[in-house]
Amino acid sequence: MTWENLRLIGGLTGAFITGLWVSAGTAVQMLIVLMALDMATGMIVAAMGGKLASDVAWRGVCRKVLTLGILGTVAALATIGGTWPAPYHTVFDFAPQAVAGFYCAVEALSIIENAVEGGIPVPTFLKKALAILRDATNGDDLRSPRRDGDGTTRNNTSQ
Repeated sequence: MTWENLRLIGGLTGAFITGLWVSAGTAVQMLIVLMALDMATGMIVAAMGGKLASDVAWRGVCRKVLTLGILGTVAALATIGGTWPAPYHTVFDFAPQAVAGFYCAVEALSIIENAVEGGIPVPTFLKKALAILRDATNGDDLRSPRRDGDGTTRNNTSQ
């Protein structure tokens, strides 16, 4: 393979990624940035505590891929729903951005949890918000599945 072919492939790949990034809404772009920050802060805190494990990191990456899959599904449904007559299509116009906004909030809370766990000073109102969320989930970690009384597993964020 020649340098010209490599430059052509690199240029086309870069153009494709740039096209995807530009066509994504602001909330989707922010979600991707927050996901990267959450992974980075989680790995840093785990390394600081001597608990860095590839299987835990892999599960985190898989969860983020699933989150993007849900977002992609909503975006695909919004494309289909956008062809419906008014007023129904207006719901589908903002659905992907609303879903991305929800997941942005989840990622932001996870970053704050990582900062608190890493010993970084965090404003009191953010600590109170985390305490309220912990109380609402009976002290469970929002990111981990839990067992109900009947033995079934469900994610704490789906309560």
